[in-house]
Amino acid sequence: MRRSRPRFPPWRQNRPQYQQSYRPQYQQAQSSDAFDFLNLPESFPAMKQLIEDPVLTPIIMERNQQLAPSSADNFALINFVICVRQKLDALVLSPNSFAACQVGEVRDVGSHKHNTIILPPMGSHLTSDLVVVLKTLPTREAIDQLGNRLKQDLQNEISPEQAALLSMQSTDDGLSLDNGTMAVHLLLTTLPTNWHSLDPTIHLDRAMCKRNFNAIKHAKWVDEVCIHPSIKVLVRLLKDLRQRFRGLEPLNPWLINLLAHHCVTNNNSTEQLPPSYAFKRALQLLSSGLFLPGFNGLYDPFSDTNMHSSRSYTTMTLEEQDRLCYTSQTLLRALAIHPKYVLGIEHGPDIFAGPCQLNGVLFTPNEPIVFDTESNGYPINDGQQQTMLVDIIMSHTDNTDTDVATGEYRFQVIEKKFETIDGKQNRDSLIKWGMRGKLRANMYIFDQPFQEYNARKFILEFFKDPNVLSTLKMFSKSGEWICLGQVVHDVRIEQLSTNILSLEFFDRLFDNKIVRETGGYIRKCIEEYKDEFIISDELRKVLIMDEFDTYDMFSENDRKEFIFHLFKHFCLGGQVCQYEDEIQPYLDVTKSVYKELVSVQKDAETQKIQVVSPVFKIEALNENGKKFYPSRSAFEQDFVYMTIDPIKRHVIVLSNFYEGPSFFE
Repeated sequence: MRRSRPRFPPWRQNRPQYQQSYRPQYQQAQSSDAFDFLNLPESFPAMKQLIEDPVLTPIIMERNQQLAPSSADNFALINFVICVRQKLDALVLSPNSFAACQVGEVRDVGSHKHNTIILPPMGSHLTSDLVVVLKTLPTREAIDQLGNRLKQDLQNEISPEQAALLSMQSTDDGLSLDNGTMAVHLLLTTLPTNWHSLDPTIHLDRAMCKRNFNAIKHAKWVDEVCIHPSIKVLVRLLKDLRQRFRGLEPLNPWLINLLAHHCVTNNNSTEQLPPSYAFKRALQLLSSGLFLPGFNGLYDPFSDTNMHSSRSYTTMTLEEQDRLCYTSQTLLRALAIHPKYVLGIEHGPDIFAGPCQLNGVLFTPNEPIVFDTESNGYPINDGQQQTMLVDIIMSHTDNTDTDVATGEYRFQVIEKKFETIDGKQNRDSLIKWGMRGKLRANMYIFDQPFQEYNARKFILEFFKDPNVLSTLKMFSKSGEWICLGQVVHDVRIEQLSTNILSLEFFDRLFDNKIVRETGGYIRKCIEEYKDEFIISDELRKVLIMDEFDTYDMFSENDRKEFIFHLFKHFCLGGQVCQYEDEIQPYLDVTKSVYKELVSVQKDAETQKIQVVSPVFKIEALNENGKKFYPSRSAFEQDFVYMTIDPIKRHVIVLSNFYEGPSFFE
């Protein structure tokens, strides 16, 4: 008989309801996020004060010290890695000295490189990983010959006793060299241009080559992003849990790094979480079904597009996904009863074997829902497992919350002070230009992945969200800030470019004598009027007067850059504006505001900085199709821009109100 899924909230002991019925990927509706306390600060006010847990913190610190290898072992492993690396580097520099294959490059990867290595289980050795990229095709014979060559070269430089302990073994992903106390794993791959030529009958598996090659990208990302100590501590703890509890085995090292980075850095504040909160958050997310079908998983910086999450259930069976979830739920409950047992400080009963006494409390583990090899007494394959999962999910479809089923976005305001707008940094300049108090920035957090191709739907749902309508403000006729209030029926959007990362973009103003080289003074001109602006210098001619030749100094594509829009708005100012004689104040304010509004990321391969936040210029329309936000006029200085961070899931709305003389006519 099919077992139904118990209906309990995700923070209780049983698994949450699936959010939607299972469909093949090409038919699958928009998936949803796992439950996360930190993304709902208004519903859970205690989450706003992220302080250290006084009970859990010392236990975590003690366990972290226990997991780290001794200095002597670490030094011995480093020496062994250096010896192997030197032999491989010699083959790179002298390709003709070895005929079986050509070694292109060697890269350090893995936990030893990232300083997250932990003591191995009894009977195992400390290991370090090296990725070896071959220029030639990786045949099994060539790999074995490479291993024998490395073994022979190493034996020639060590004592006979040590040489007798040295061994070489072929593995599914390459080679393993062991000296009796330490091991170095060589992950073999070849150049991407050779992948299409791989024959699985004679070469290393193509999928294995891709995985080993991706390990280089993953290592670069971890080195650049996972640098906070809390992340390293959490990675060690999760690896230790995976070693001790079979249910967490589906978590591979890459998913552990992604999960640790997400738990520490991705929250509703700009600060990283302490290890105690991050550890509990990791178990909470896994318990809420982070890696179950119908949920978004984790953001993977090396997925096909920047907007896609890592679909971990494409590499896990349904039984493994279910096992990962119920194991995490069991550990999360045990953590509240006996944290030293969960973290491995103290021994205790096997909590997964059945009901037991845990720290004086009767404890019962969670049970699986999906079984690997048996269903009603008959063996099943993967396809039948999916059919079984459909039955489980469909039994709850009728009770699924409406807004989750339709995939609507939900937003929560984040109280954030923008230093460049609300703080002291640009205060004097904004007052001088008549924009202080009228230029506002609001930040919100949203609950589902942002899809850039569906930006219109995202923005429209943003303006219909009750939390937005009650917090987003506009300028009233009486000269006061009031909540938006009325329903937005439609929006006009224009996506801007964010390709510019340097103020060299504005050097053409100096090259074309709009600004003098000495002192940066702006050249003056005879006063003219354009759209209620007084044009008294050549800079404003360039910005808004298209009848002059200097207007073409910036092309149409240049004028679609978000940084150009900001620069133009600051140069034009408010209704009561004292213009600058020098250009530098405009450039400084533009640069500081631009940096605070957009998010950037370094490309792991090219090492170039790129903006990951799409930016939109927005106008909100009422039921009559007329613009009412930011104002009813089409004045240049009445504007609203929205920047979206798809990684942190933050939305920033930048708005300005210009009190023009004909605004209320």
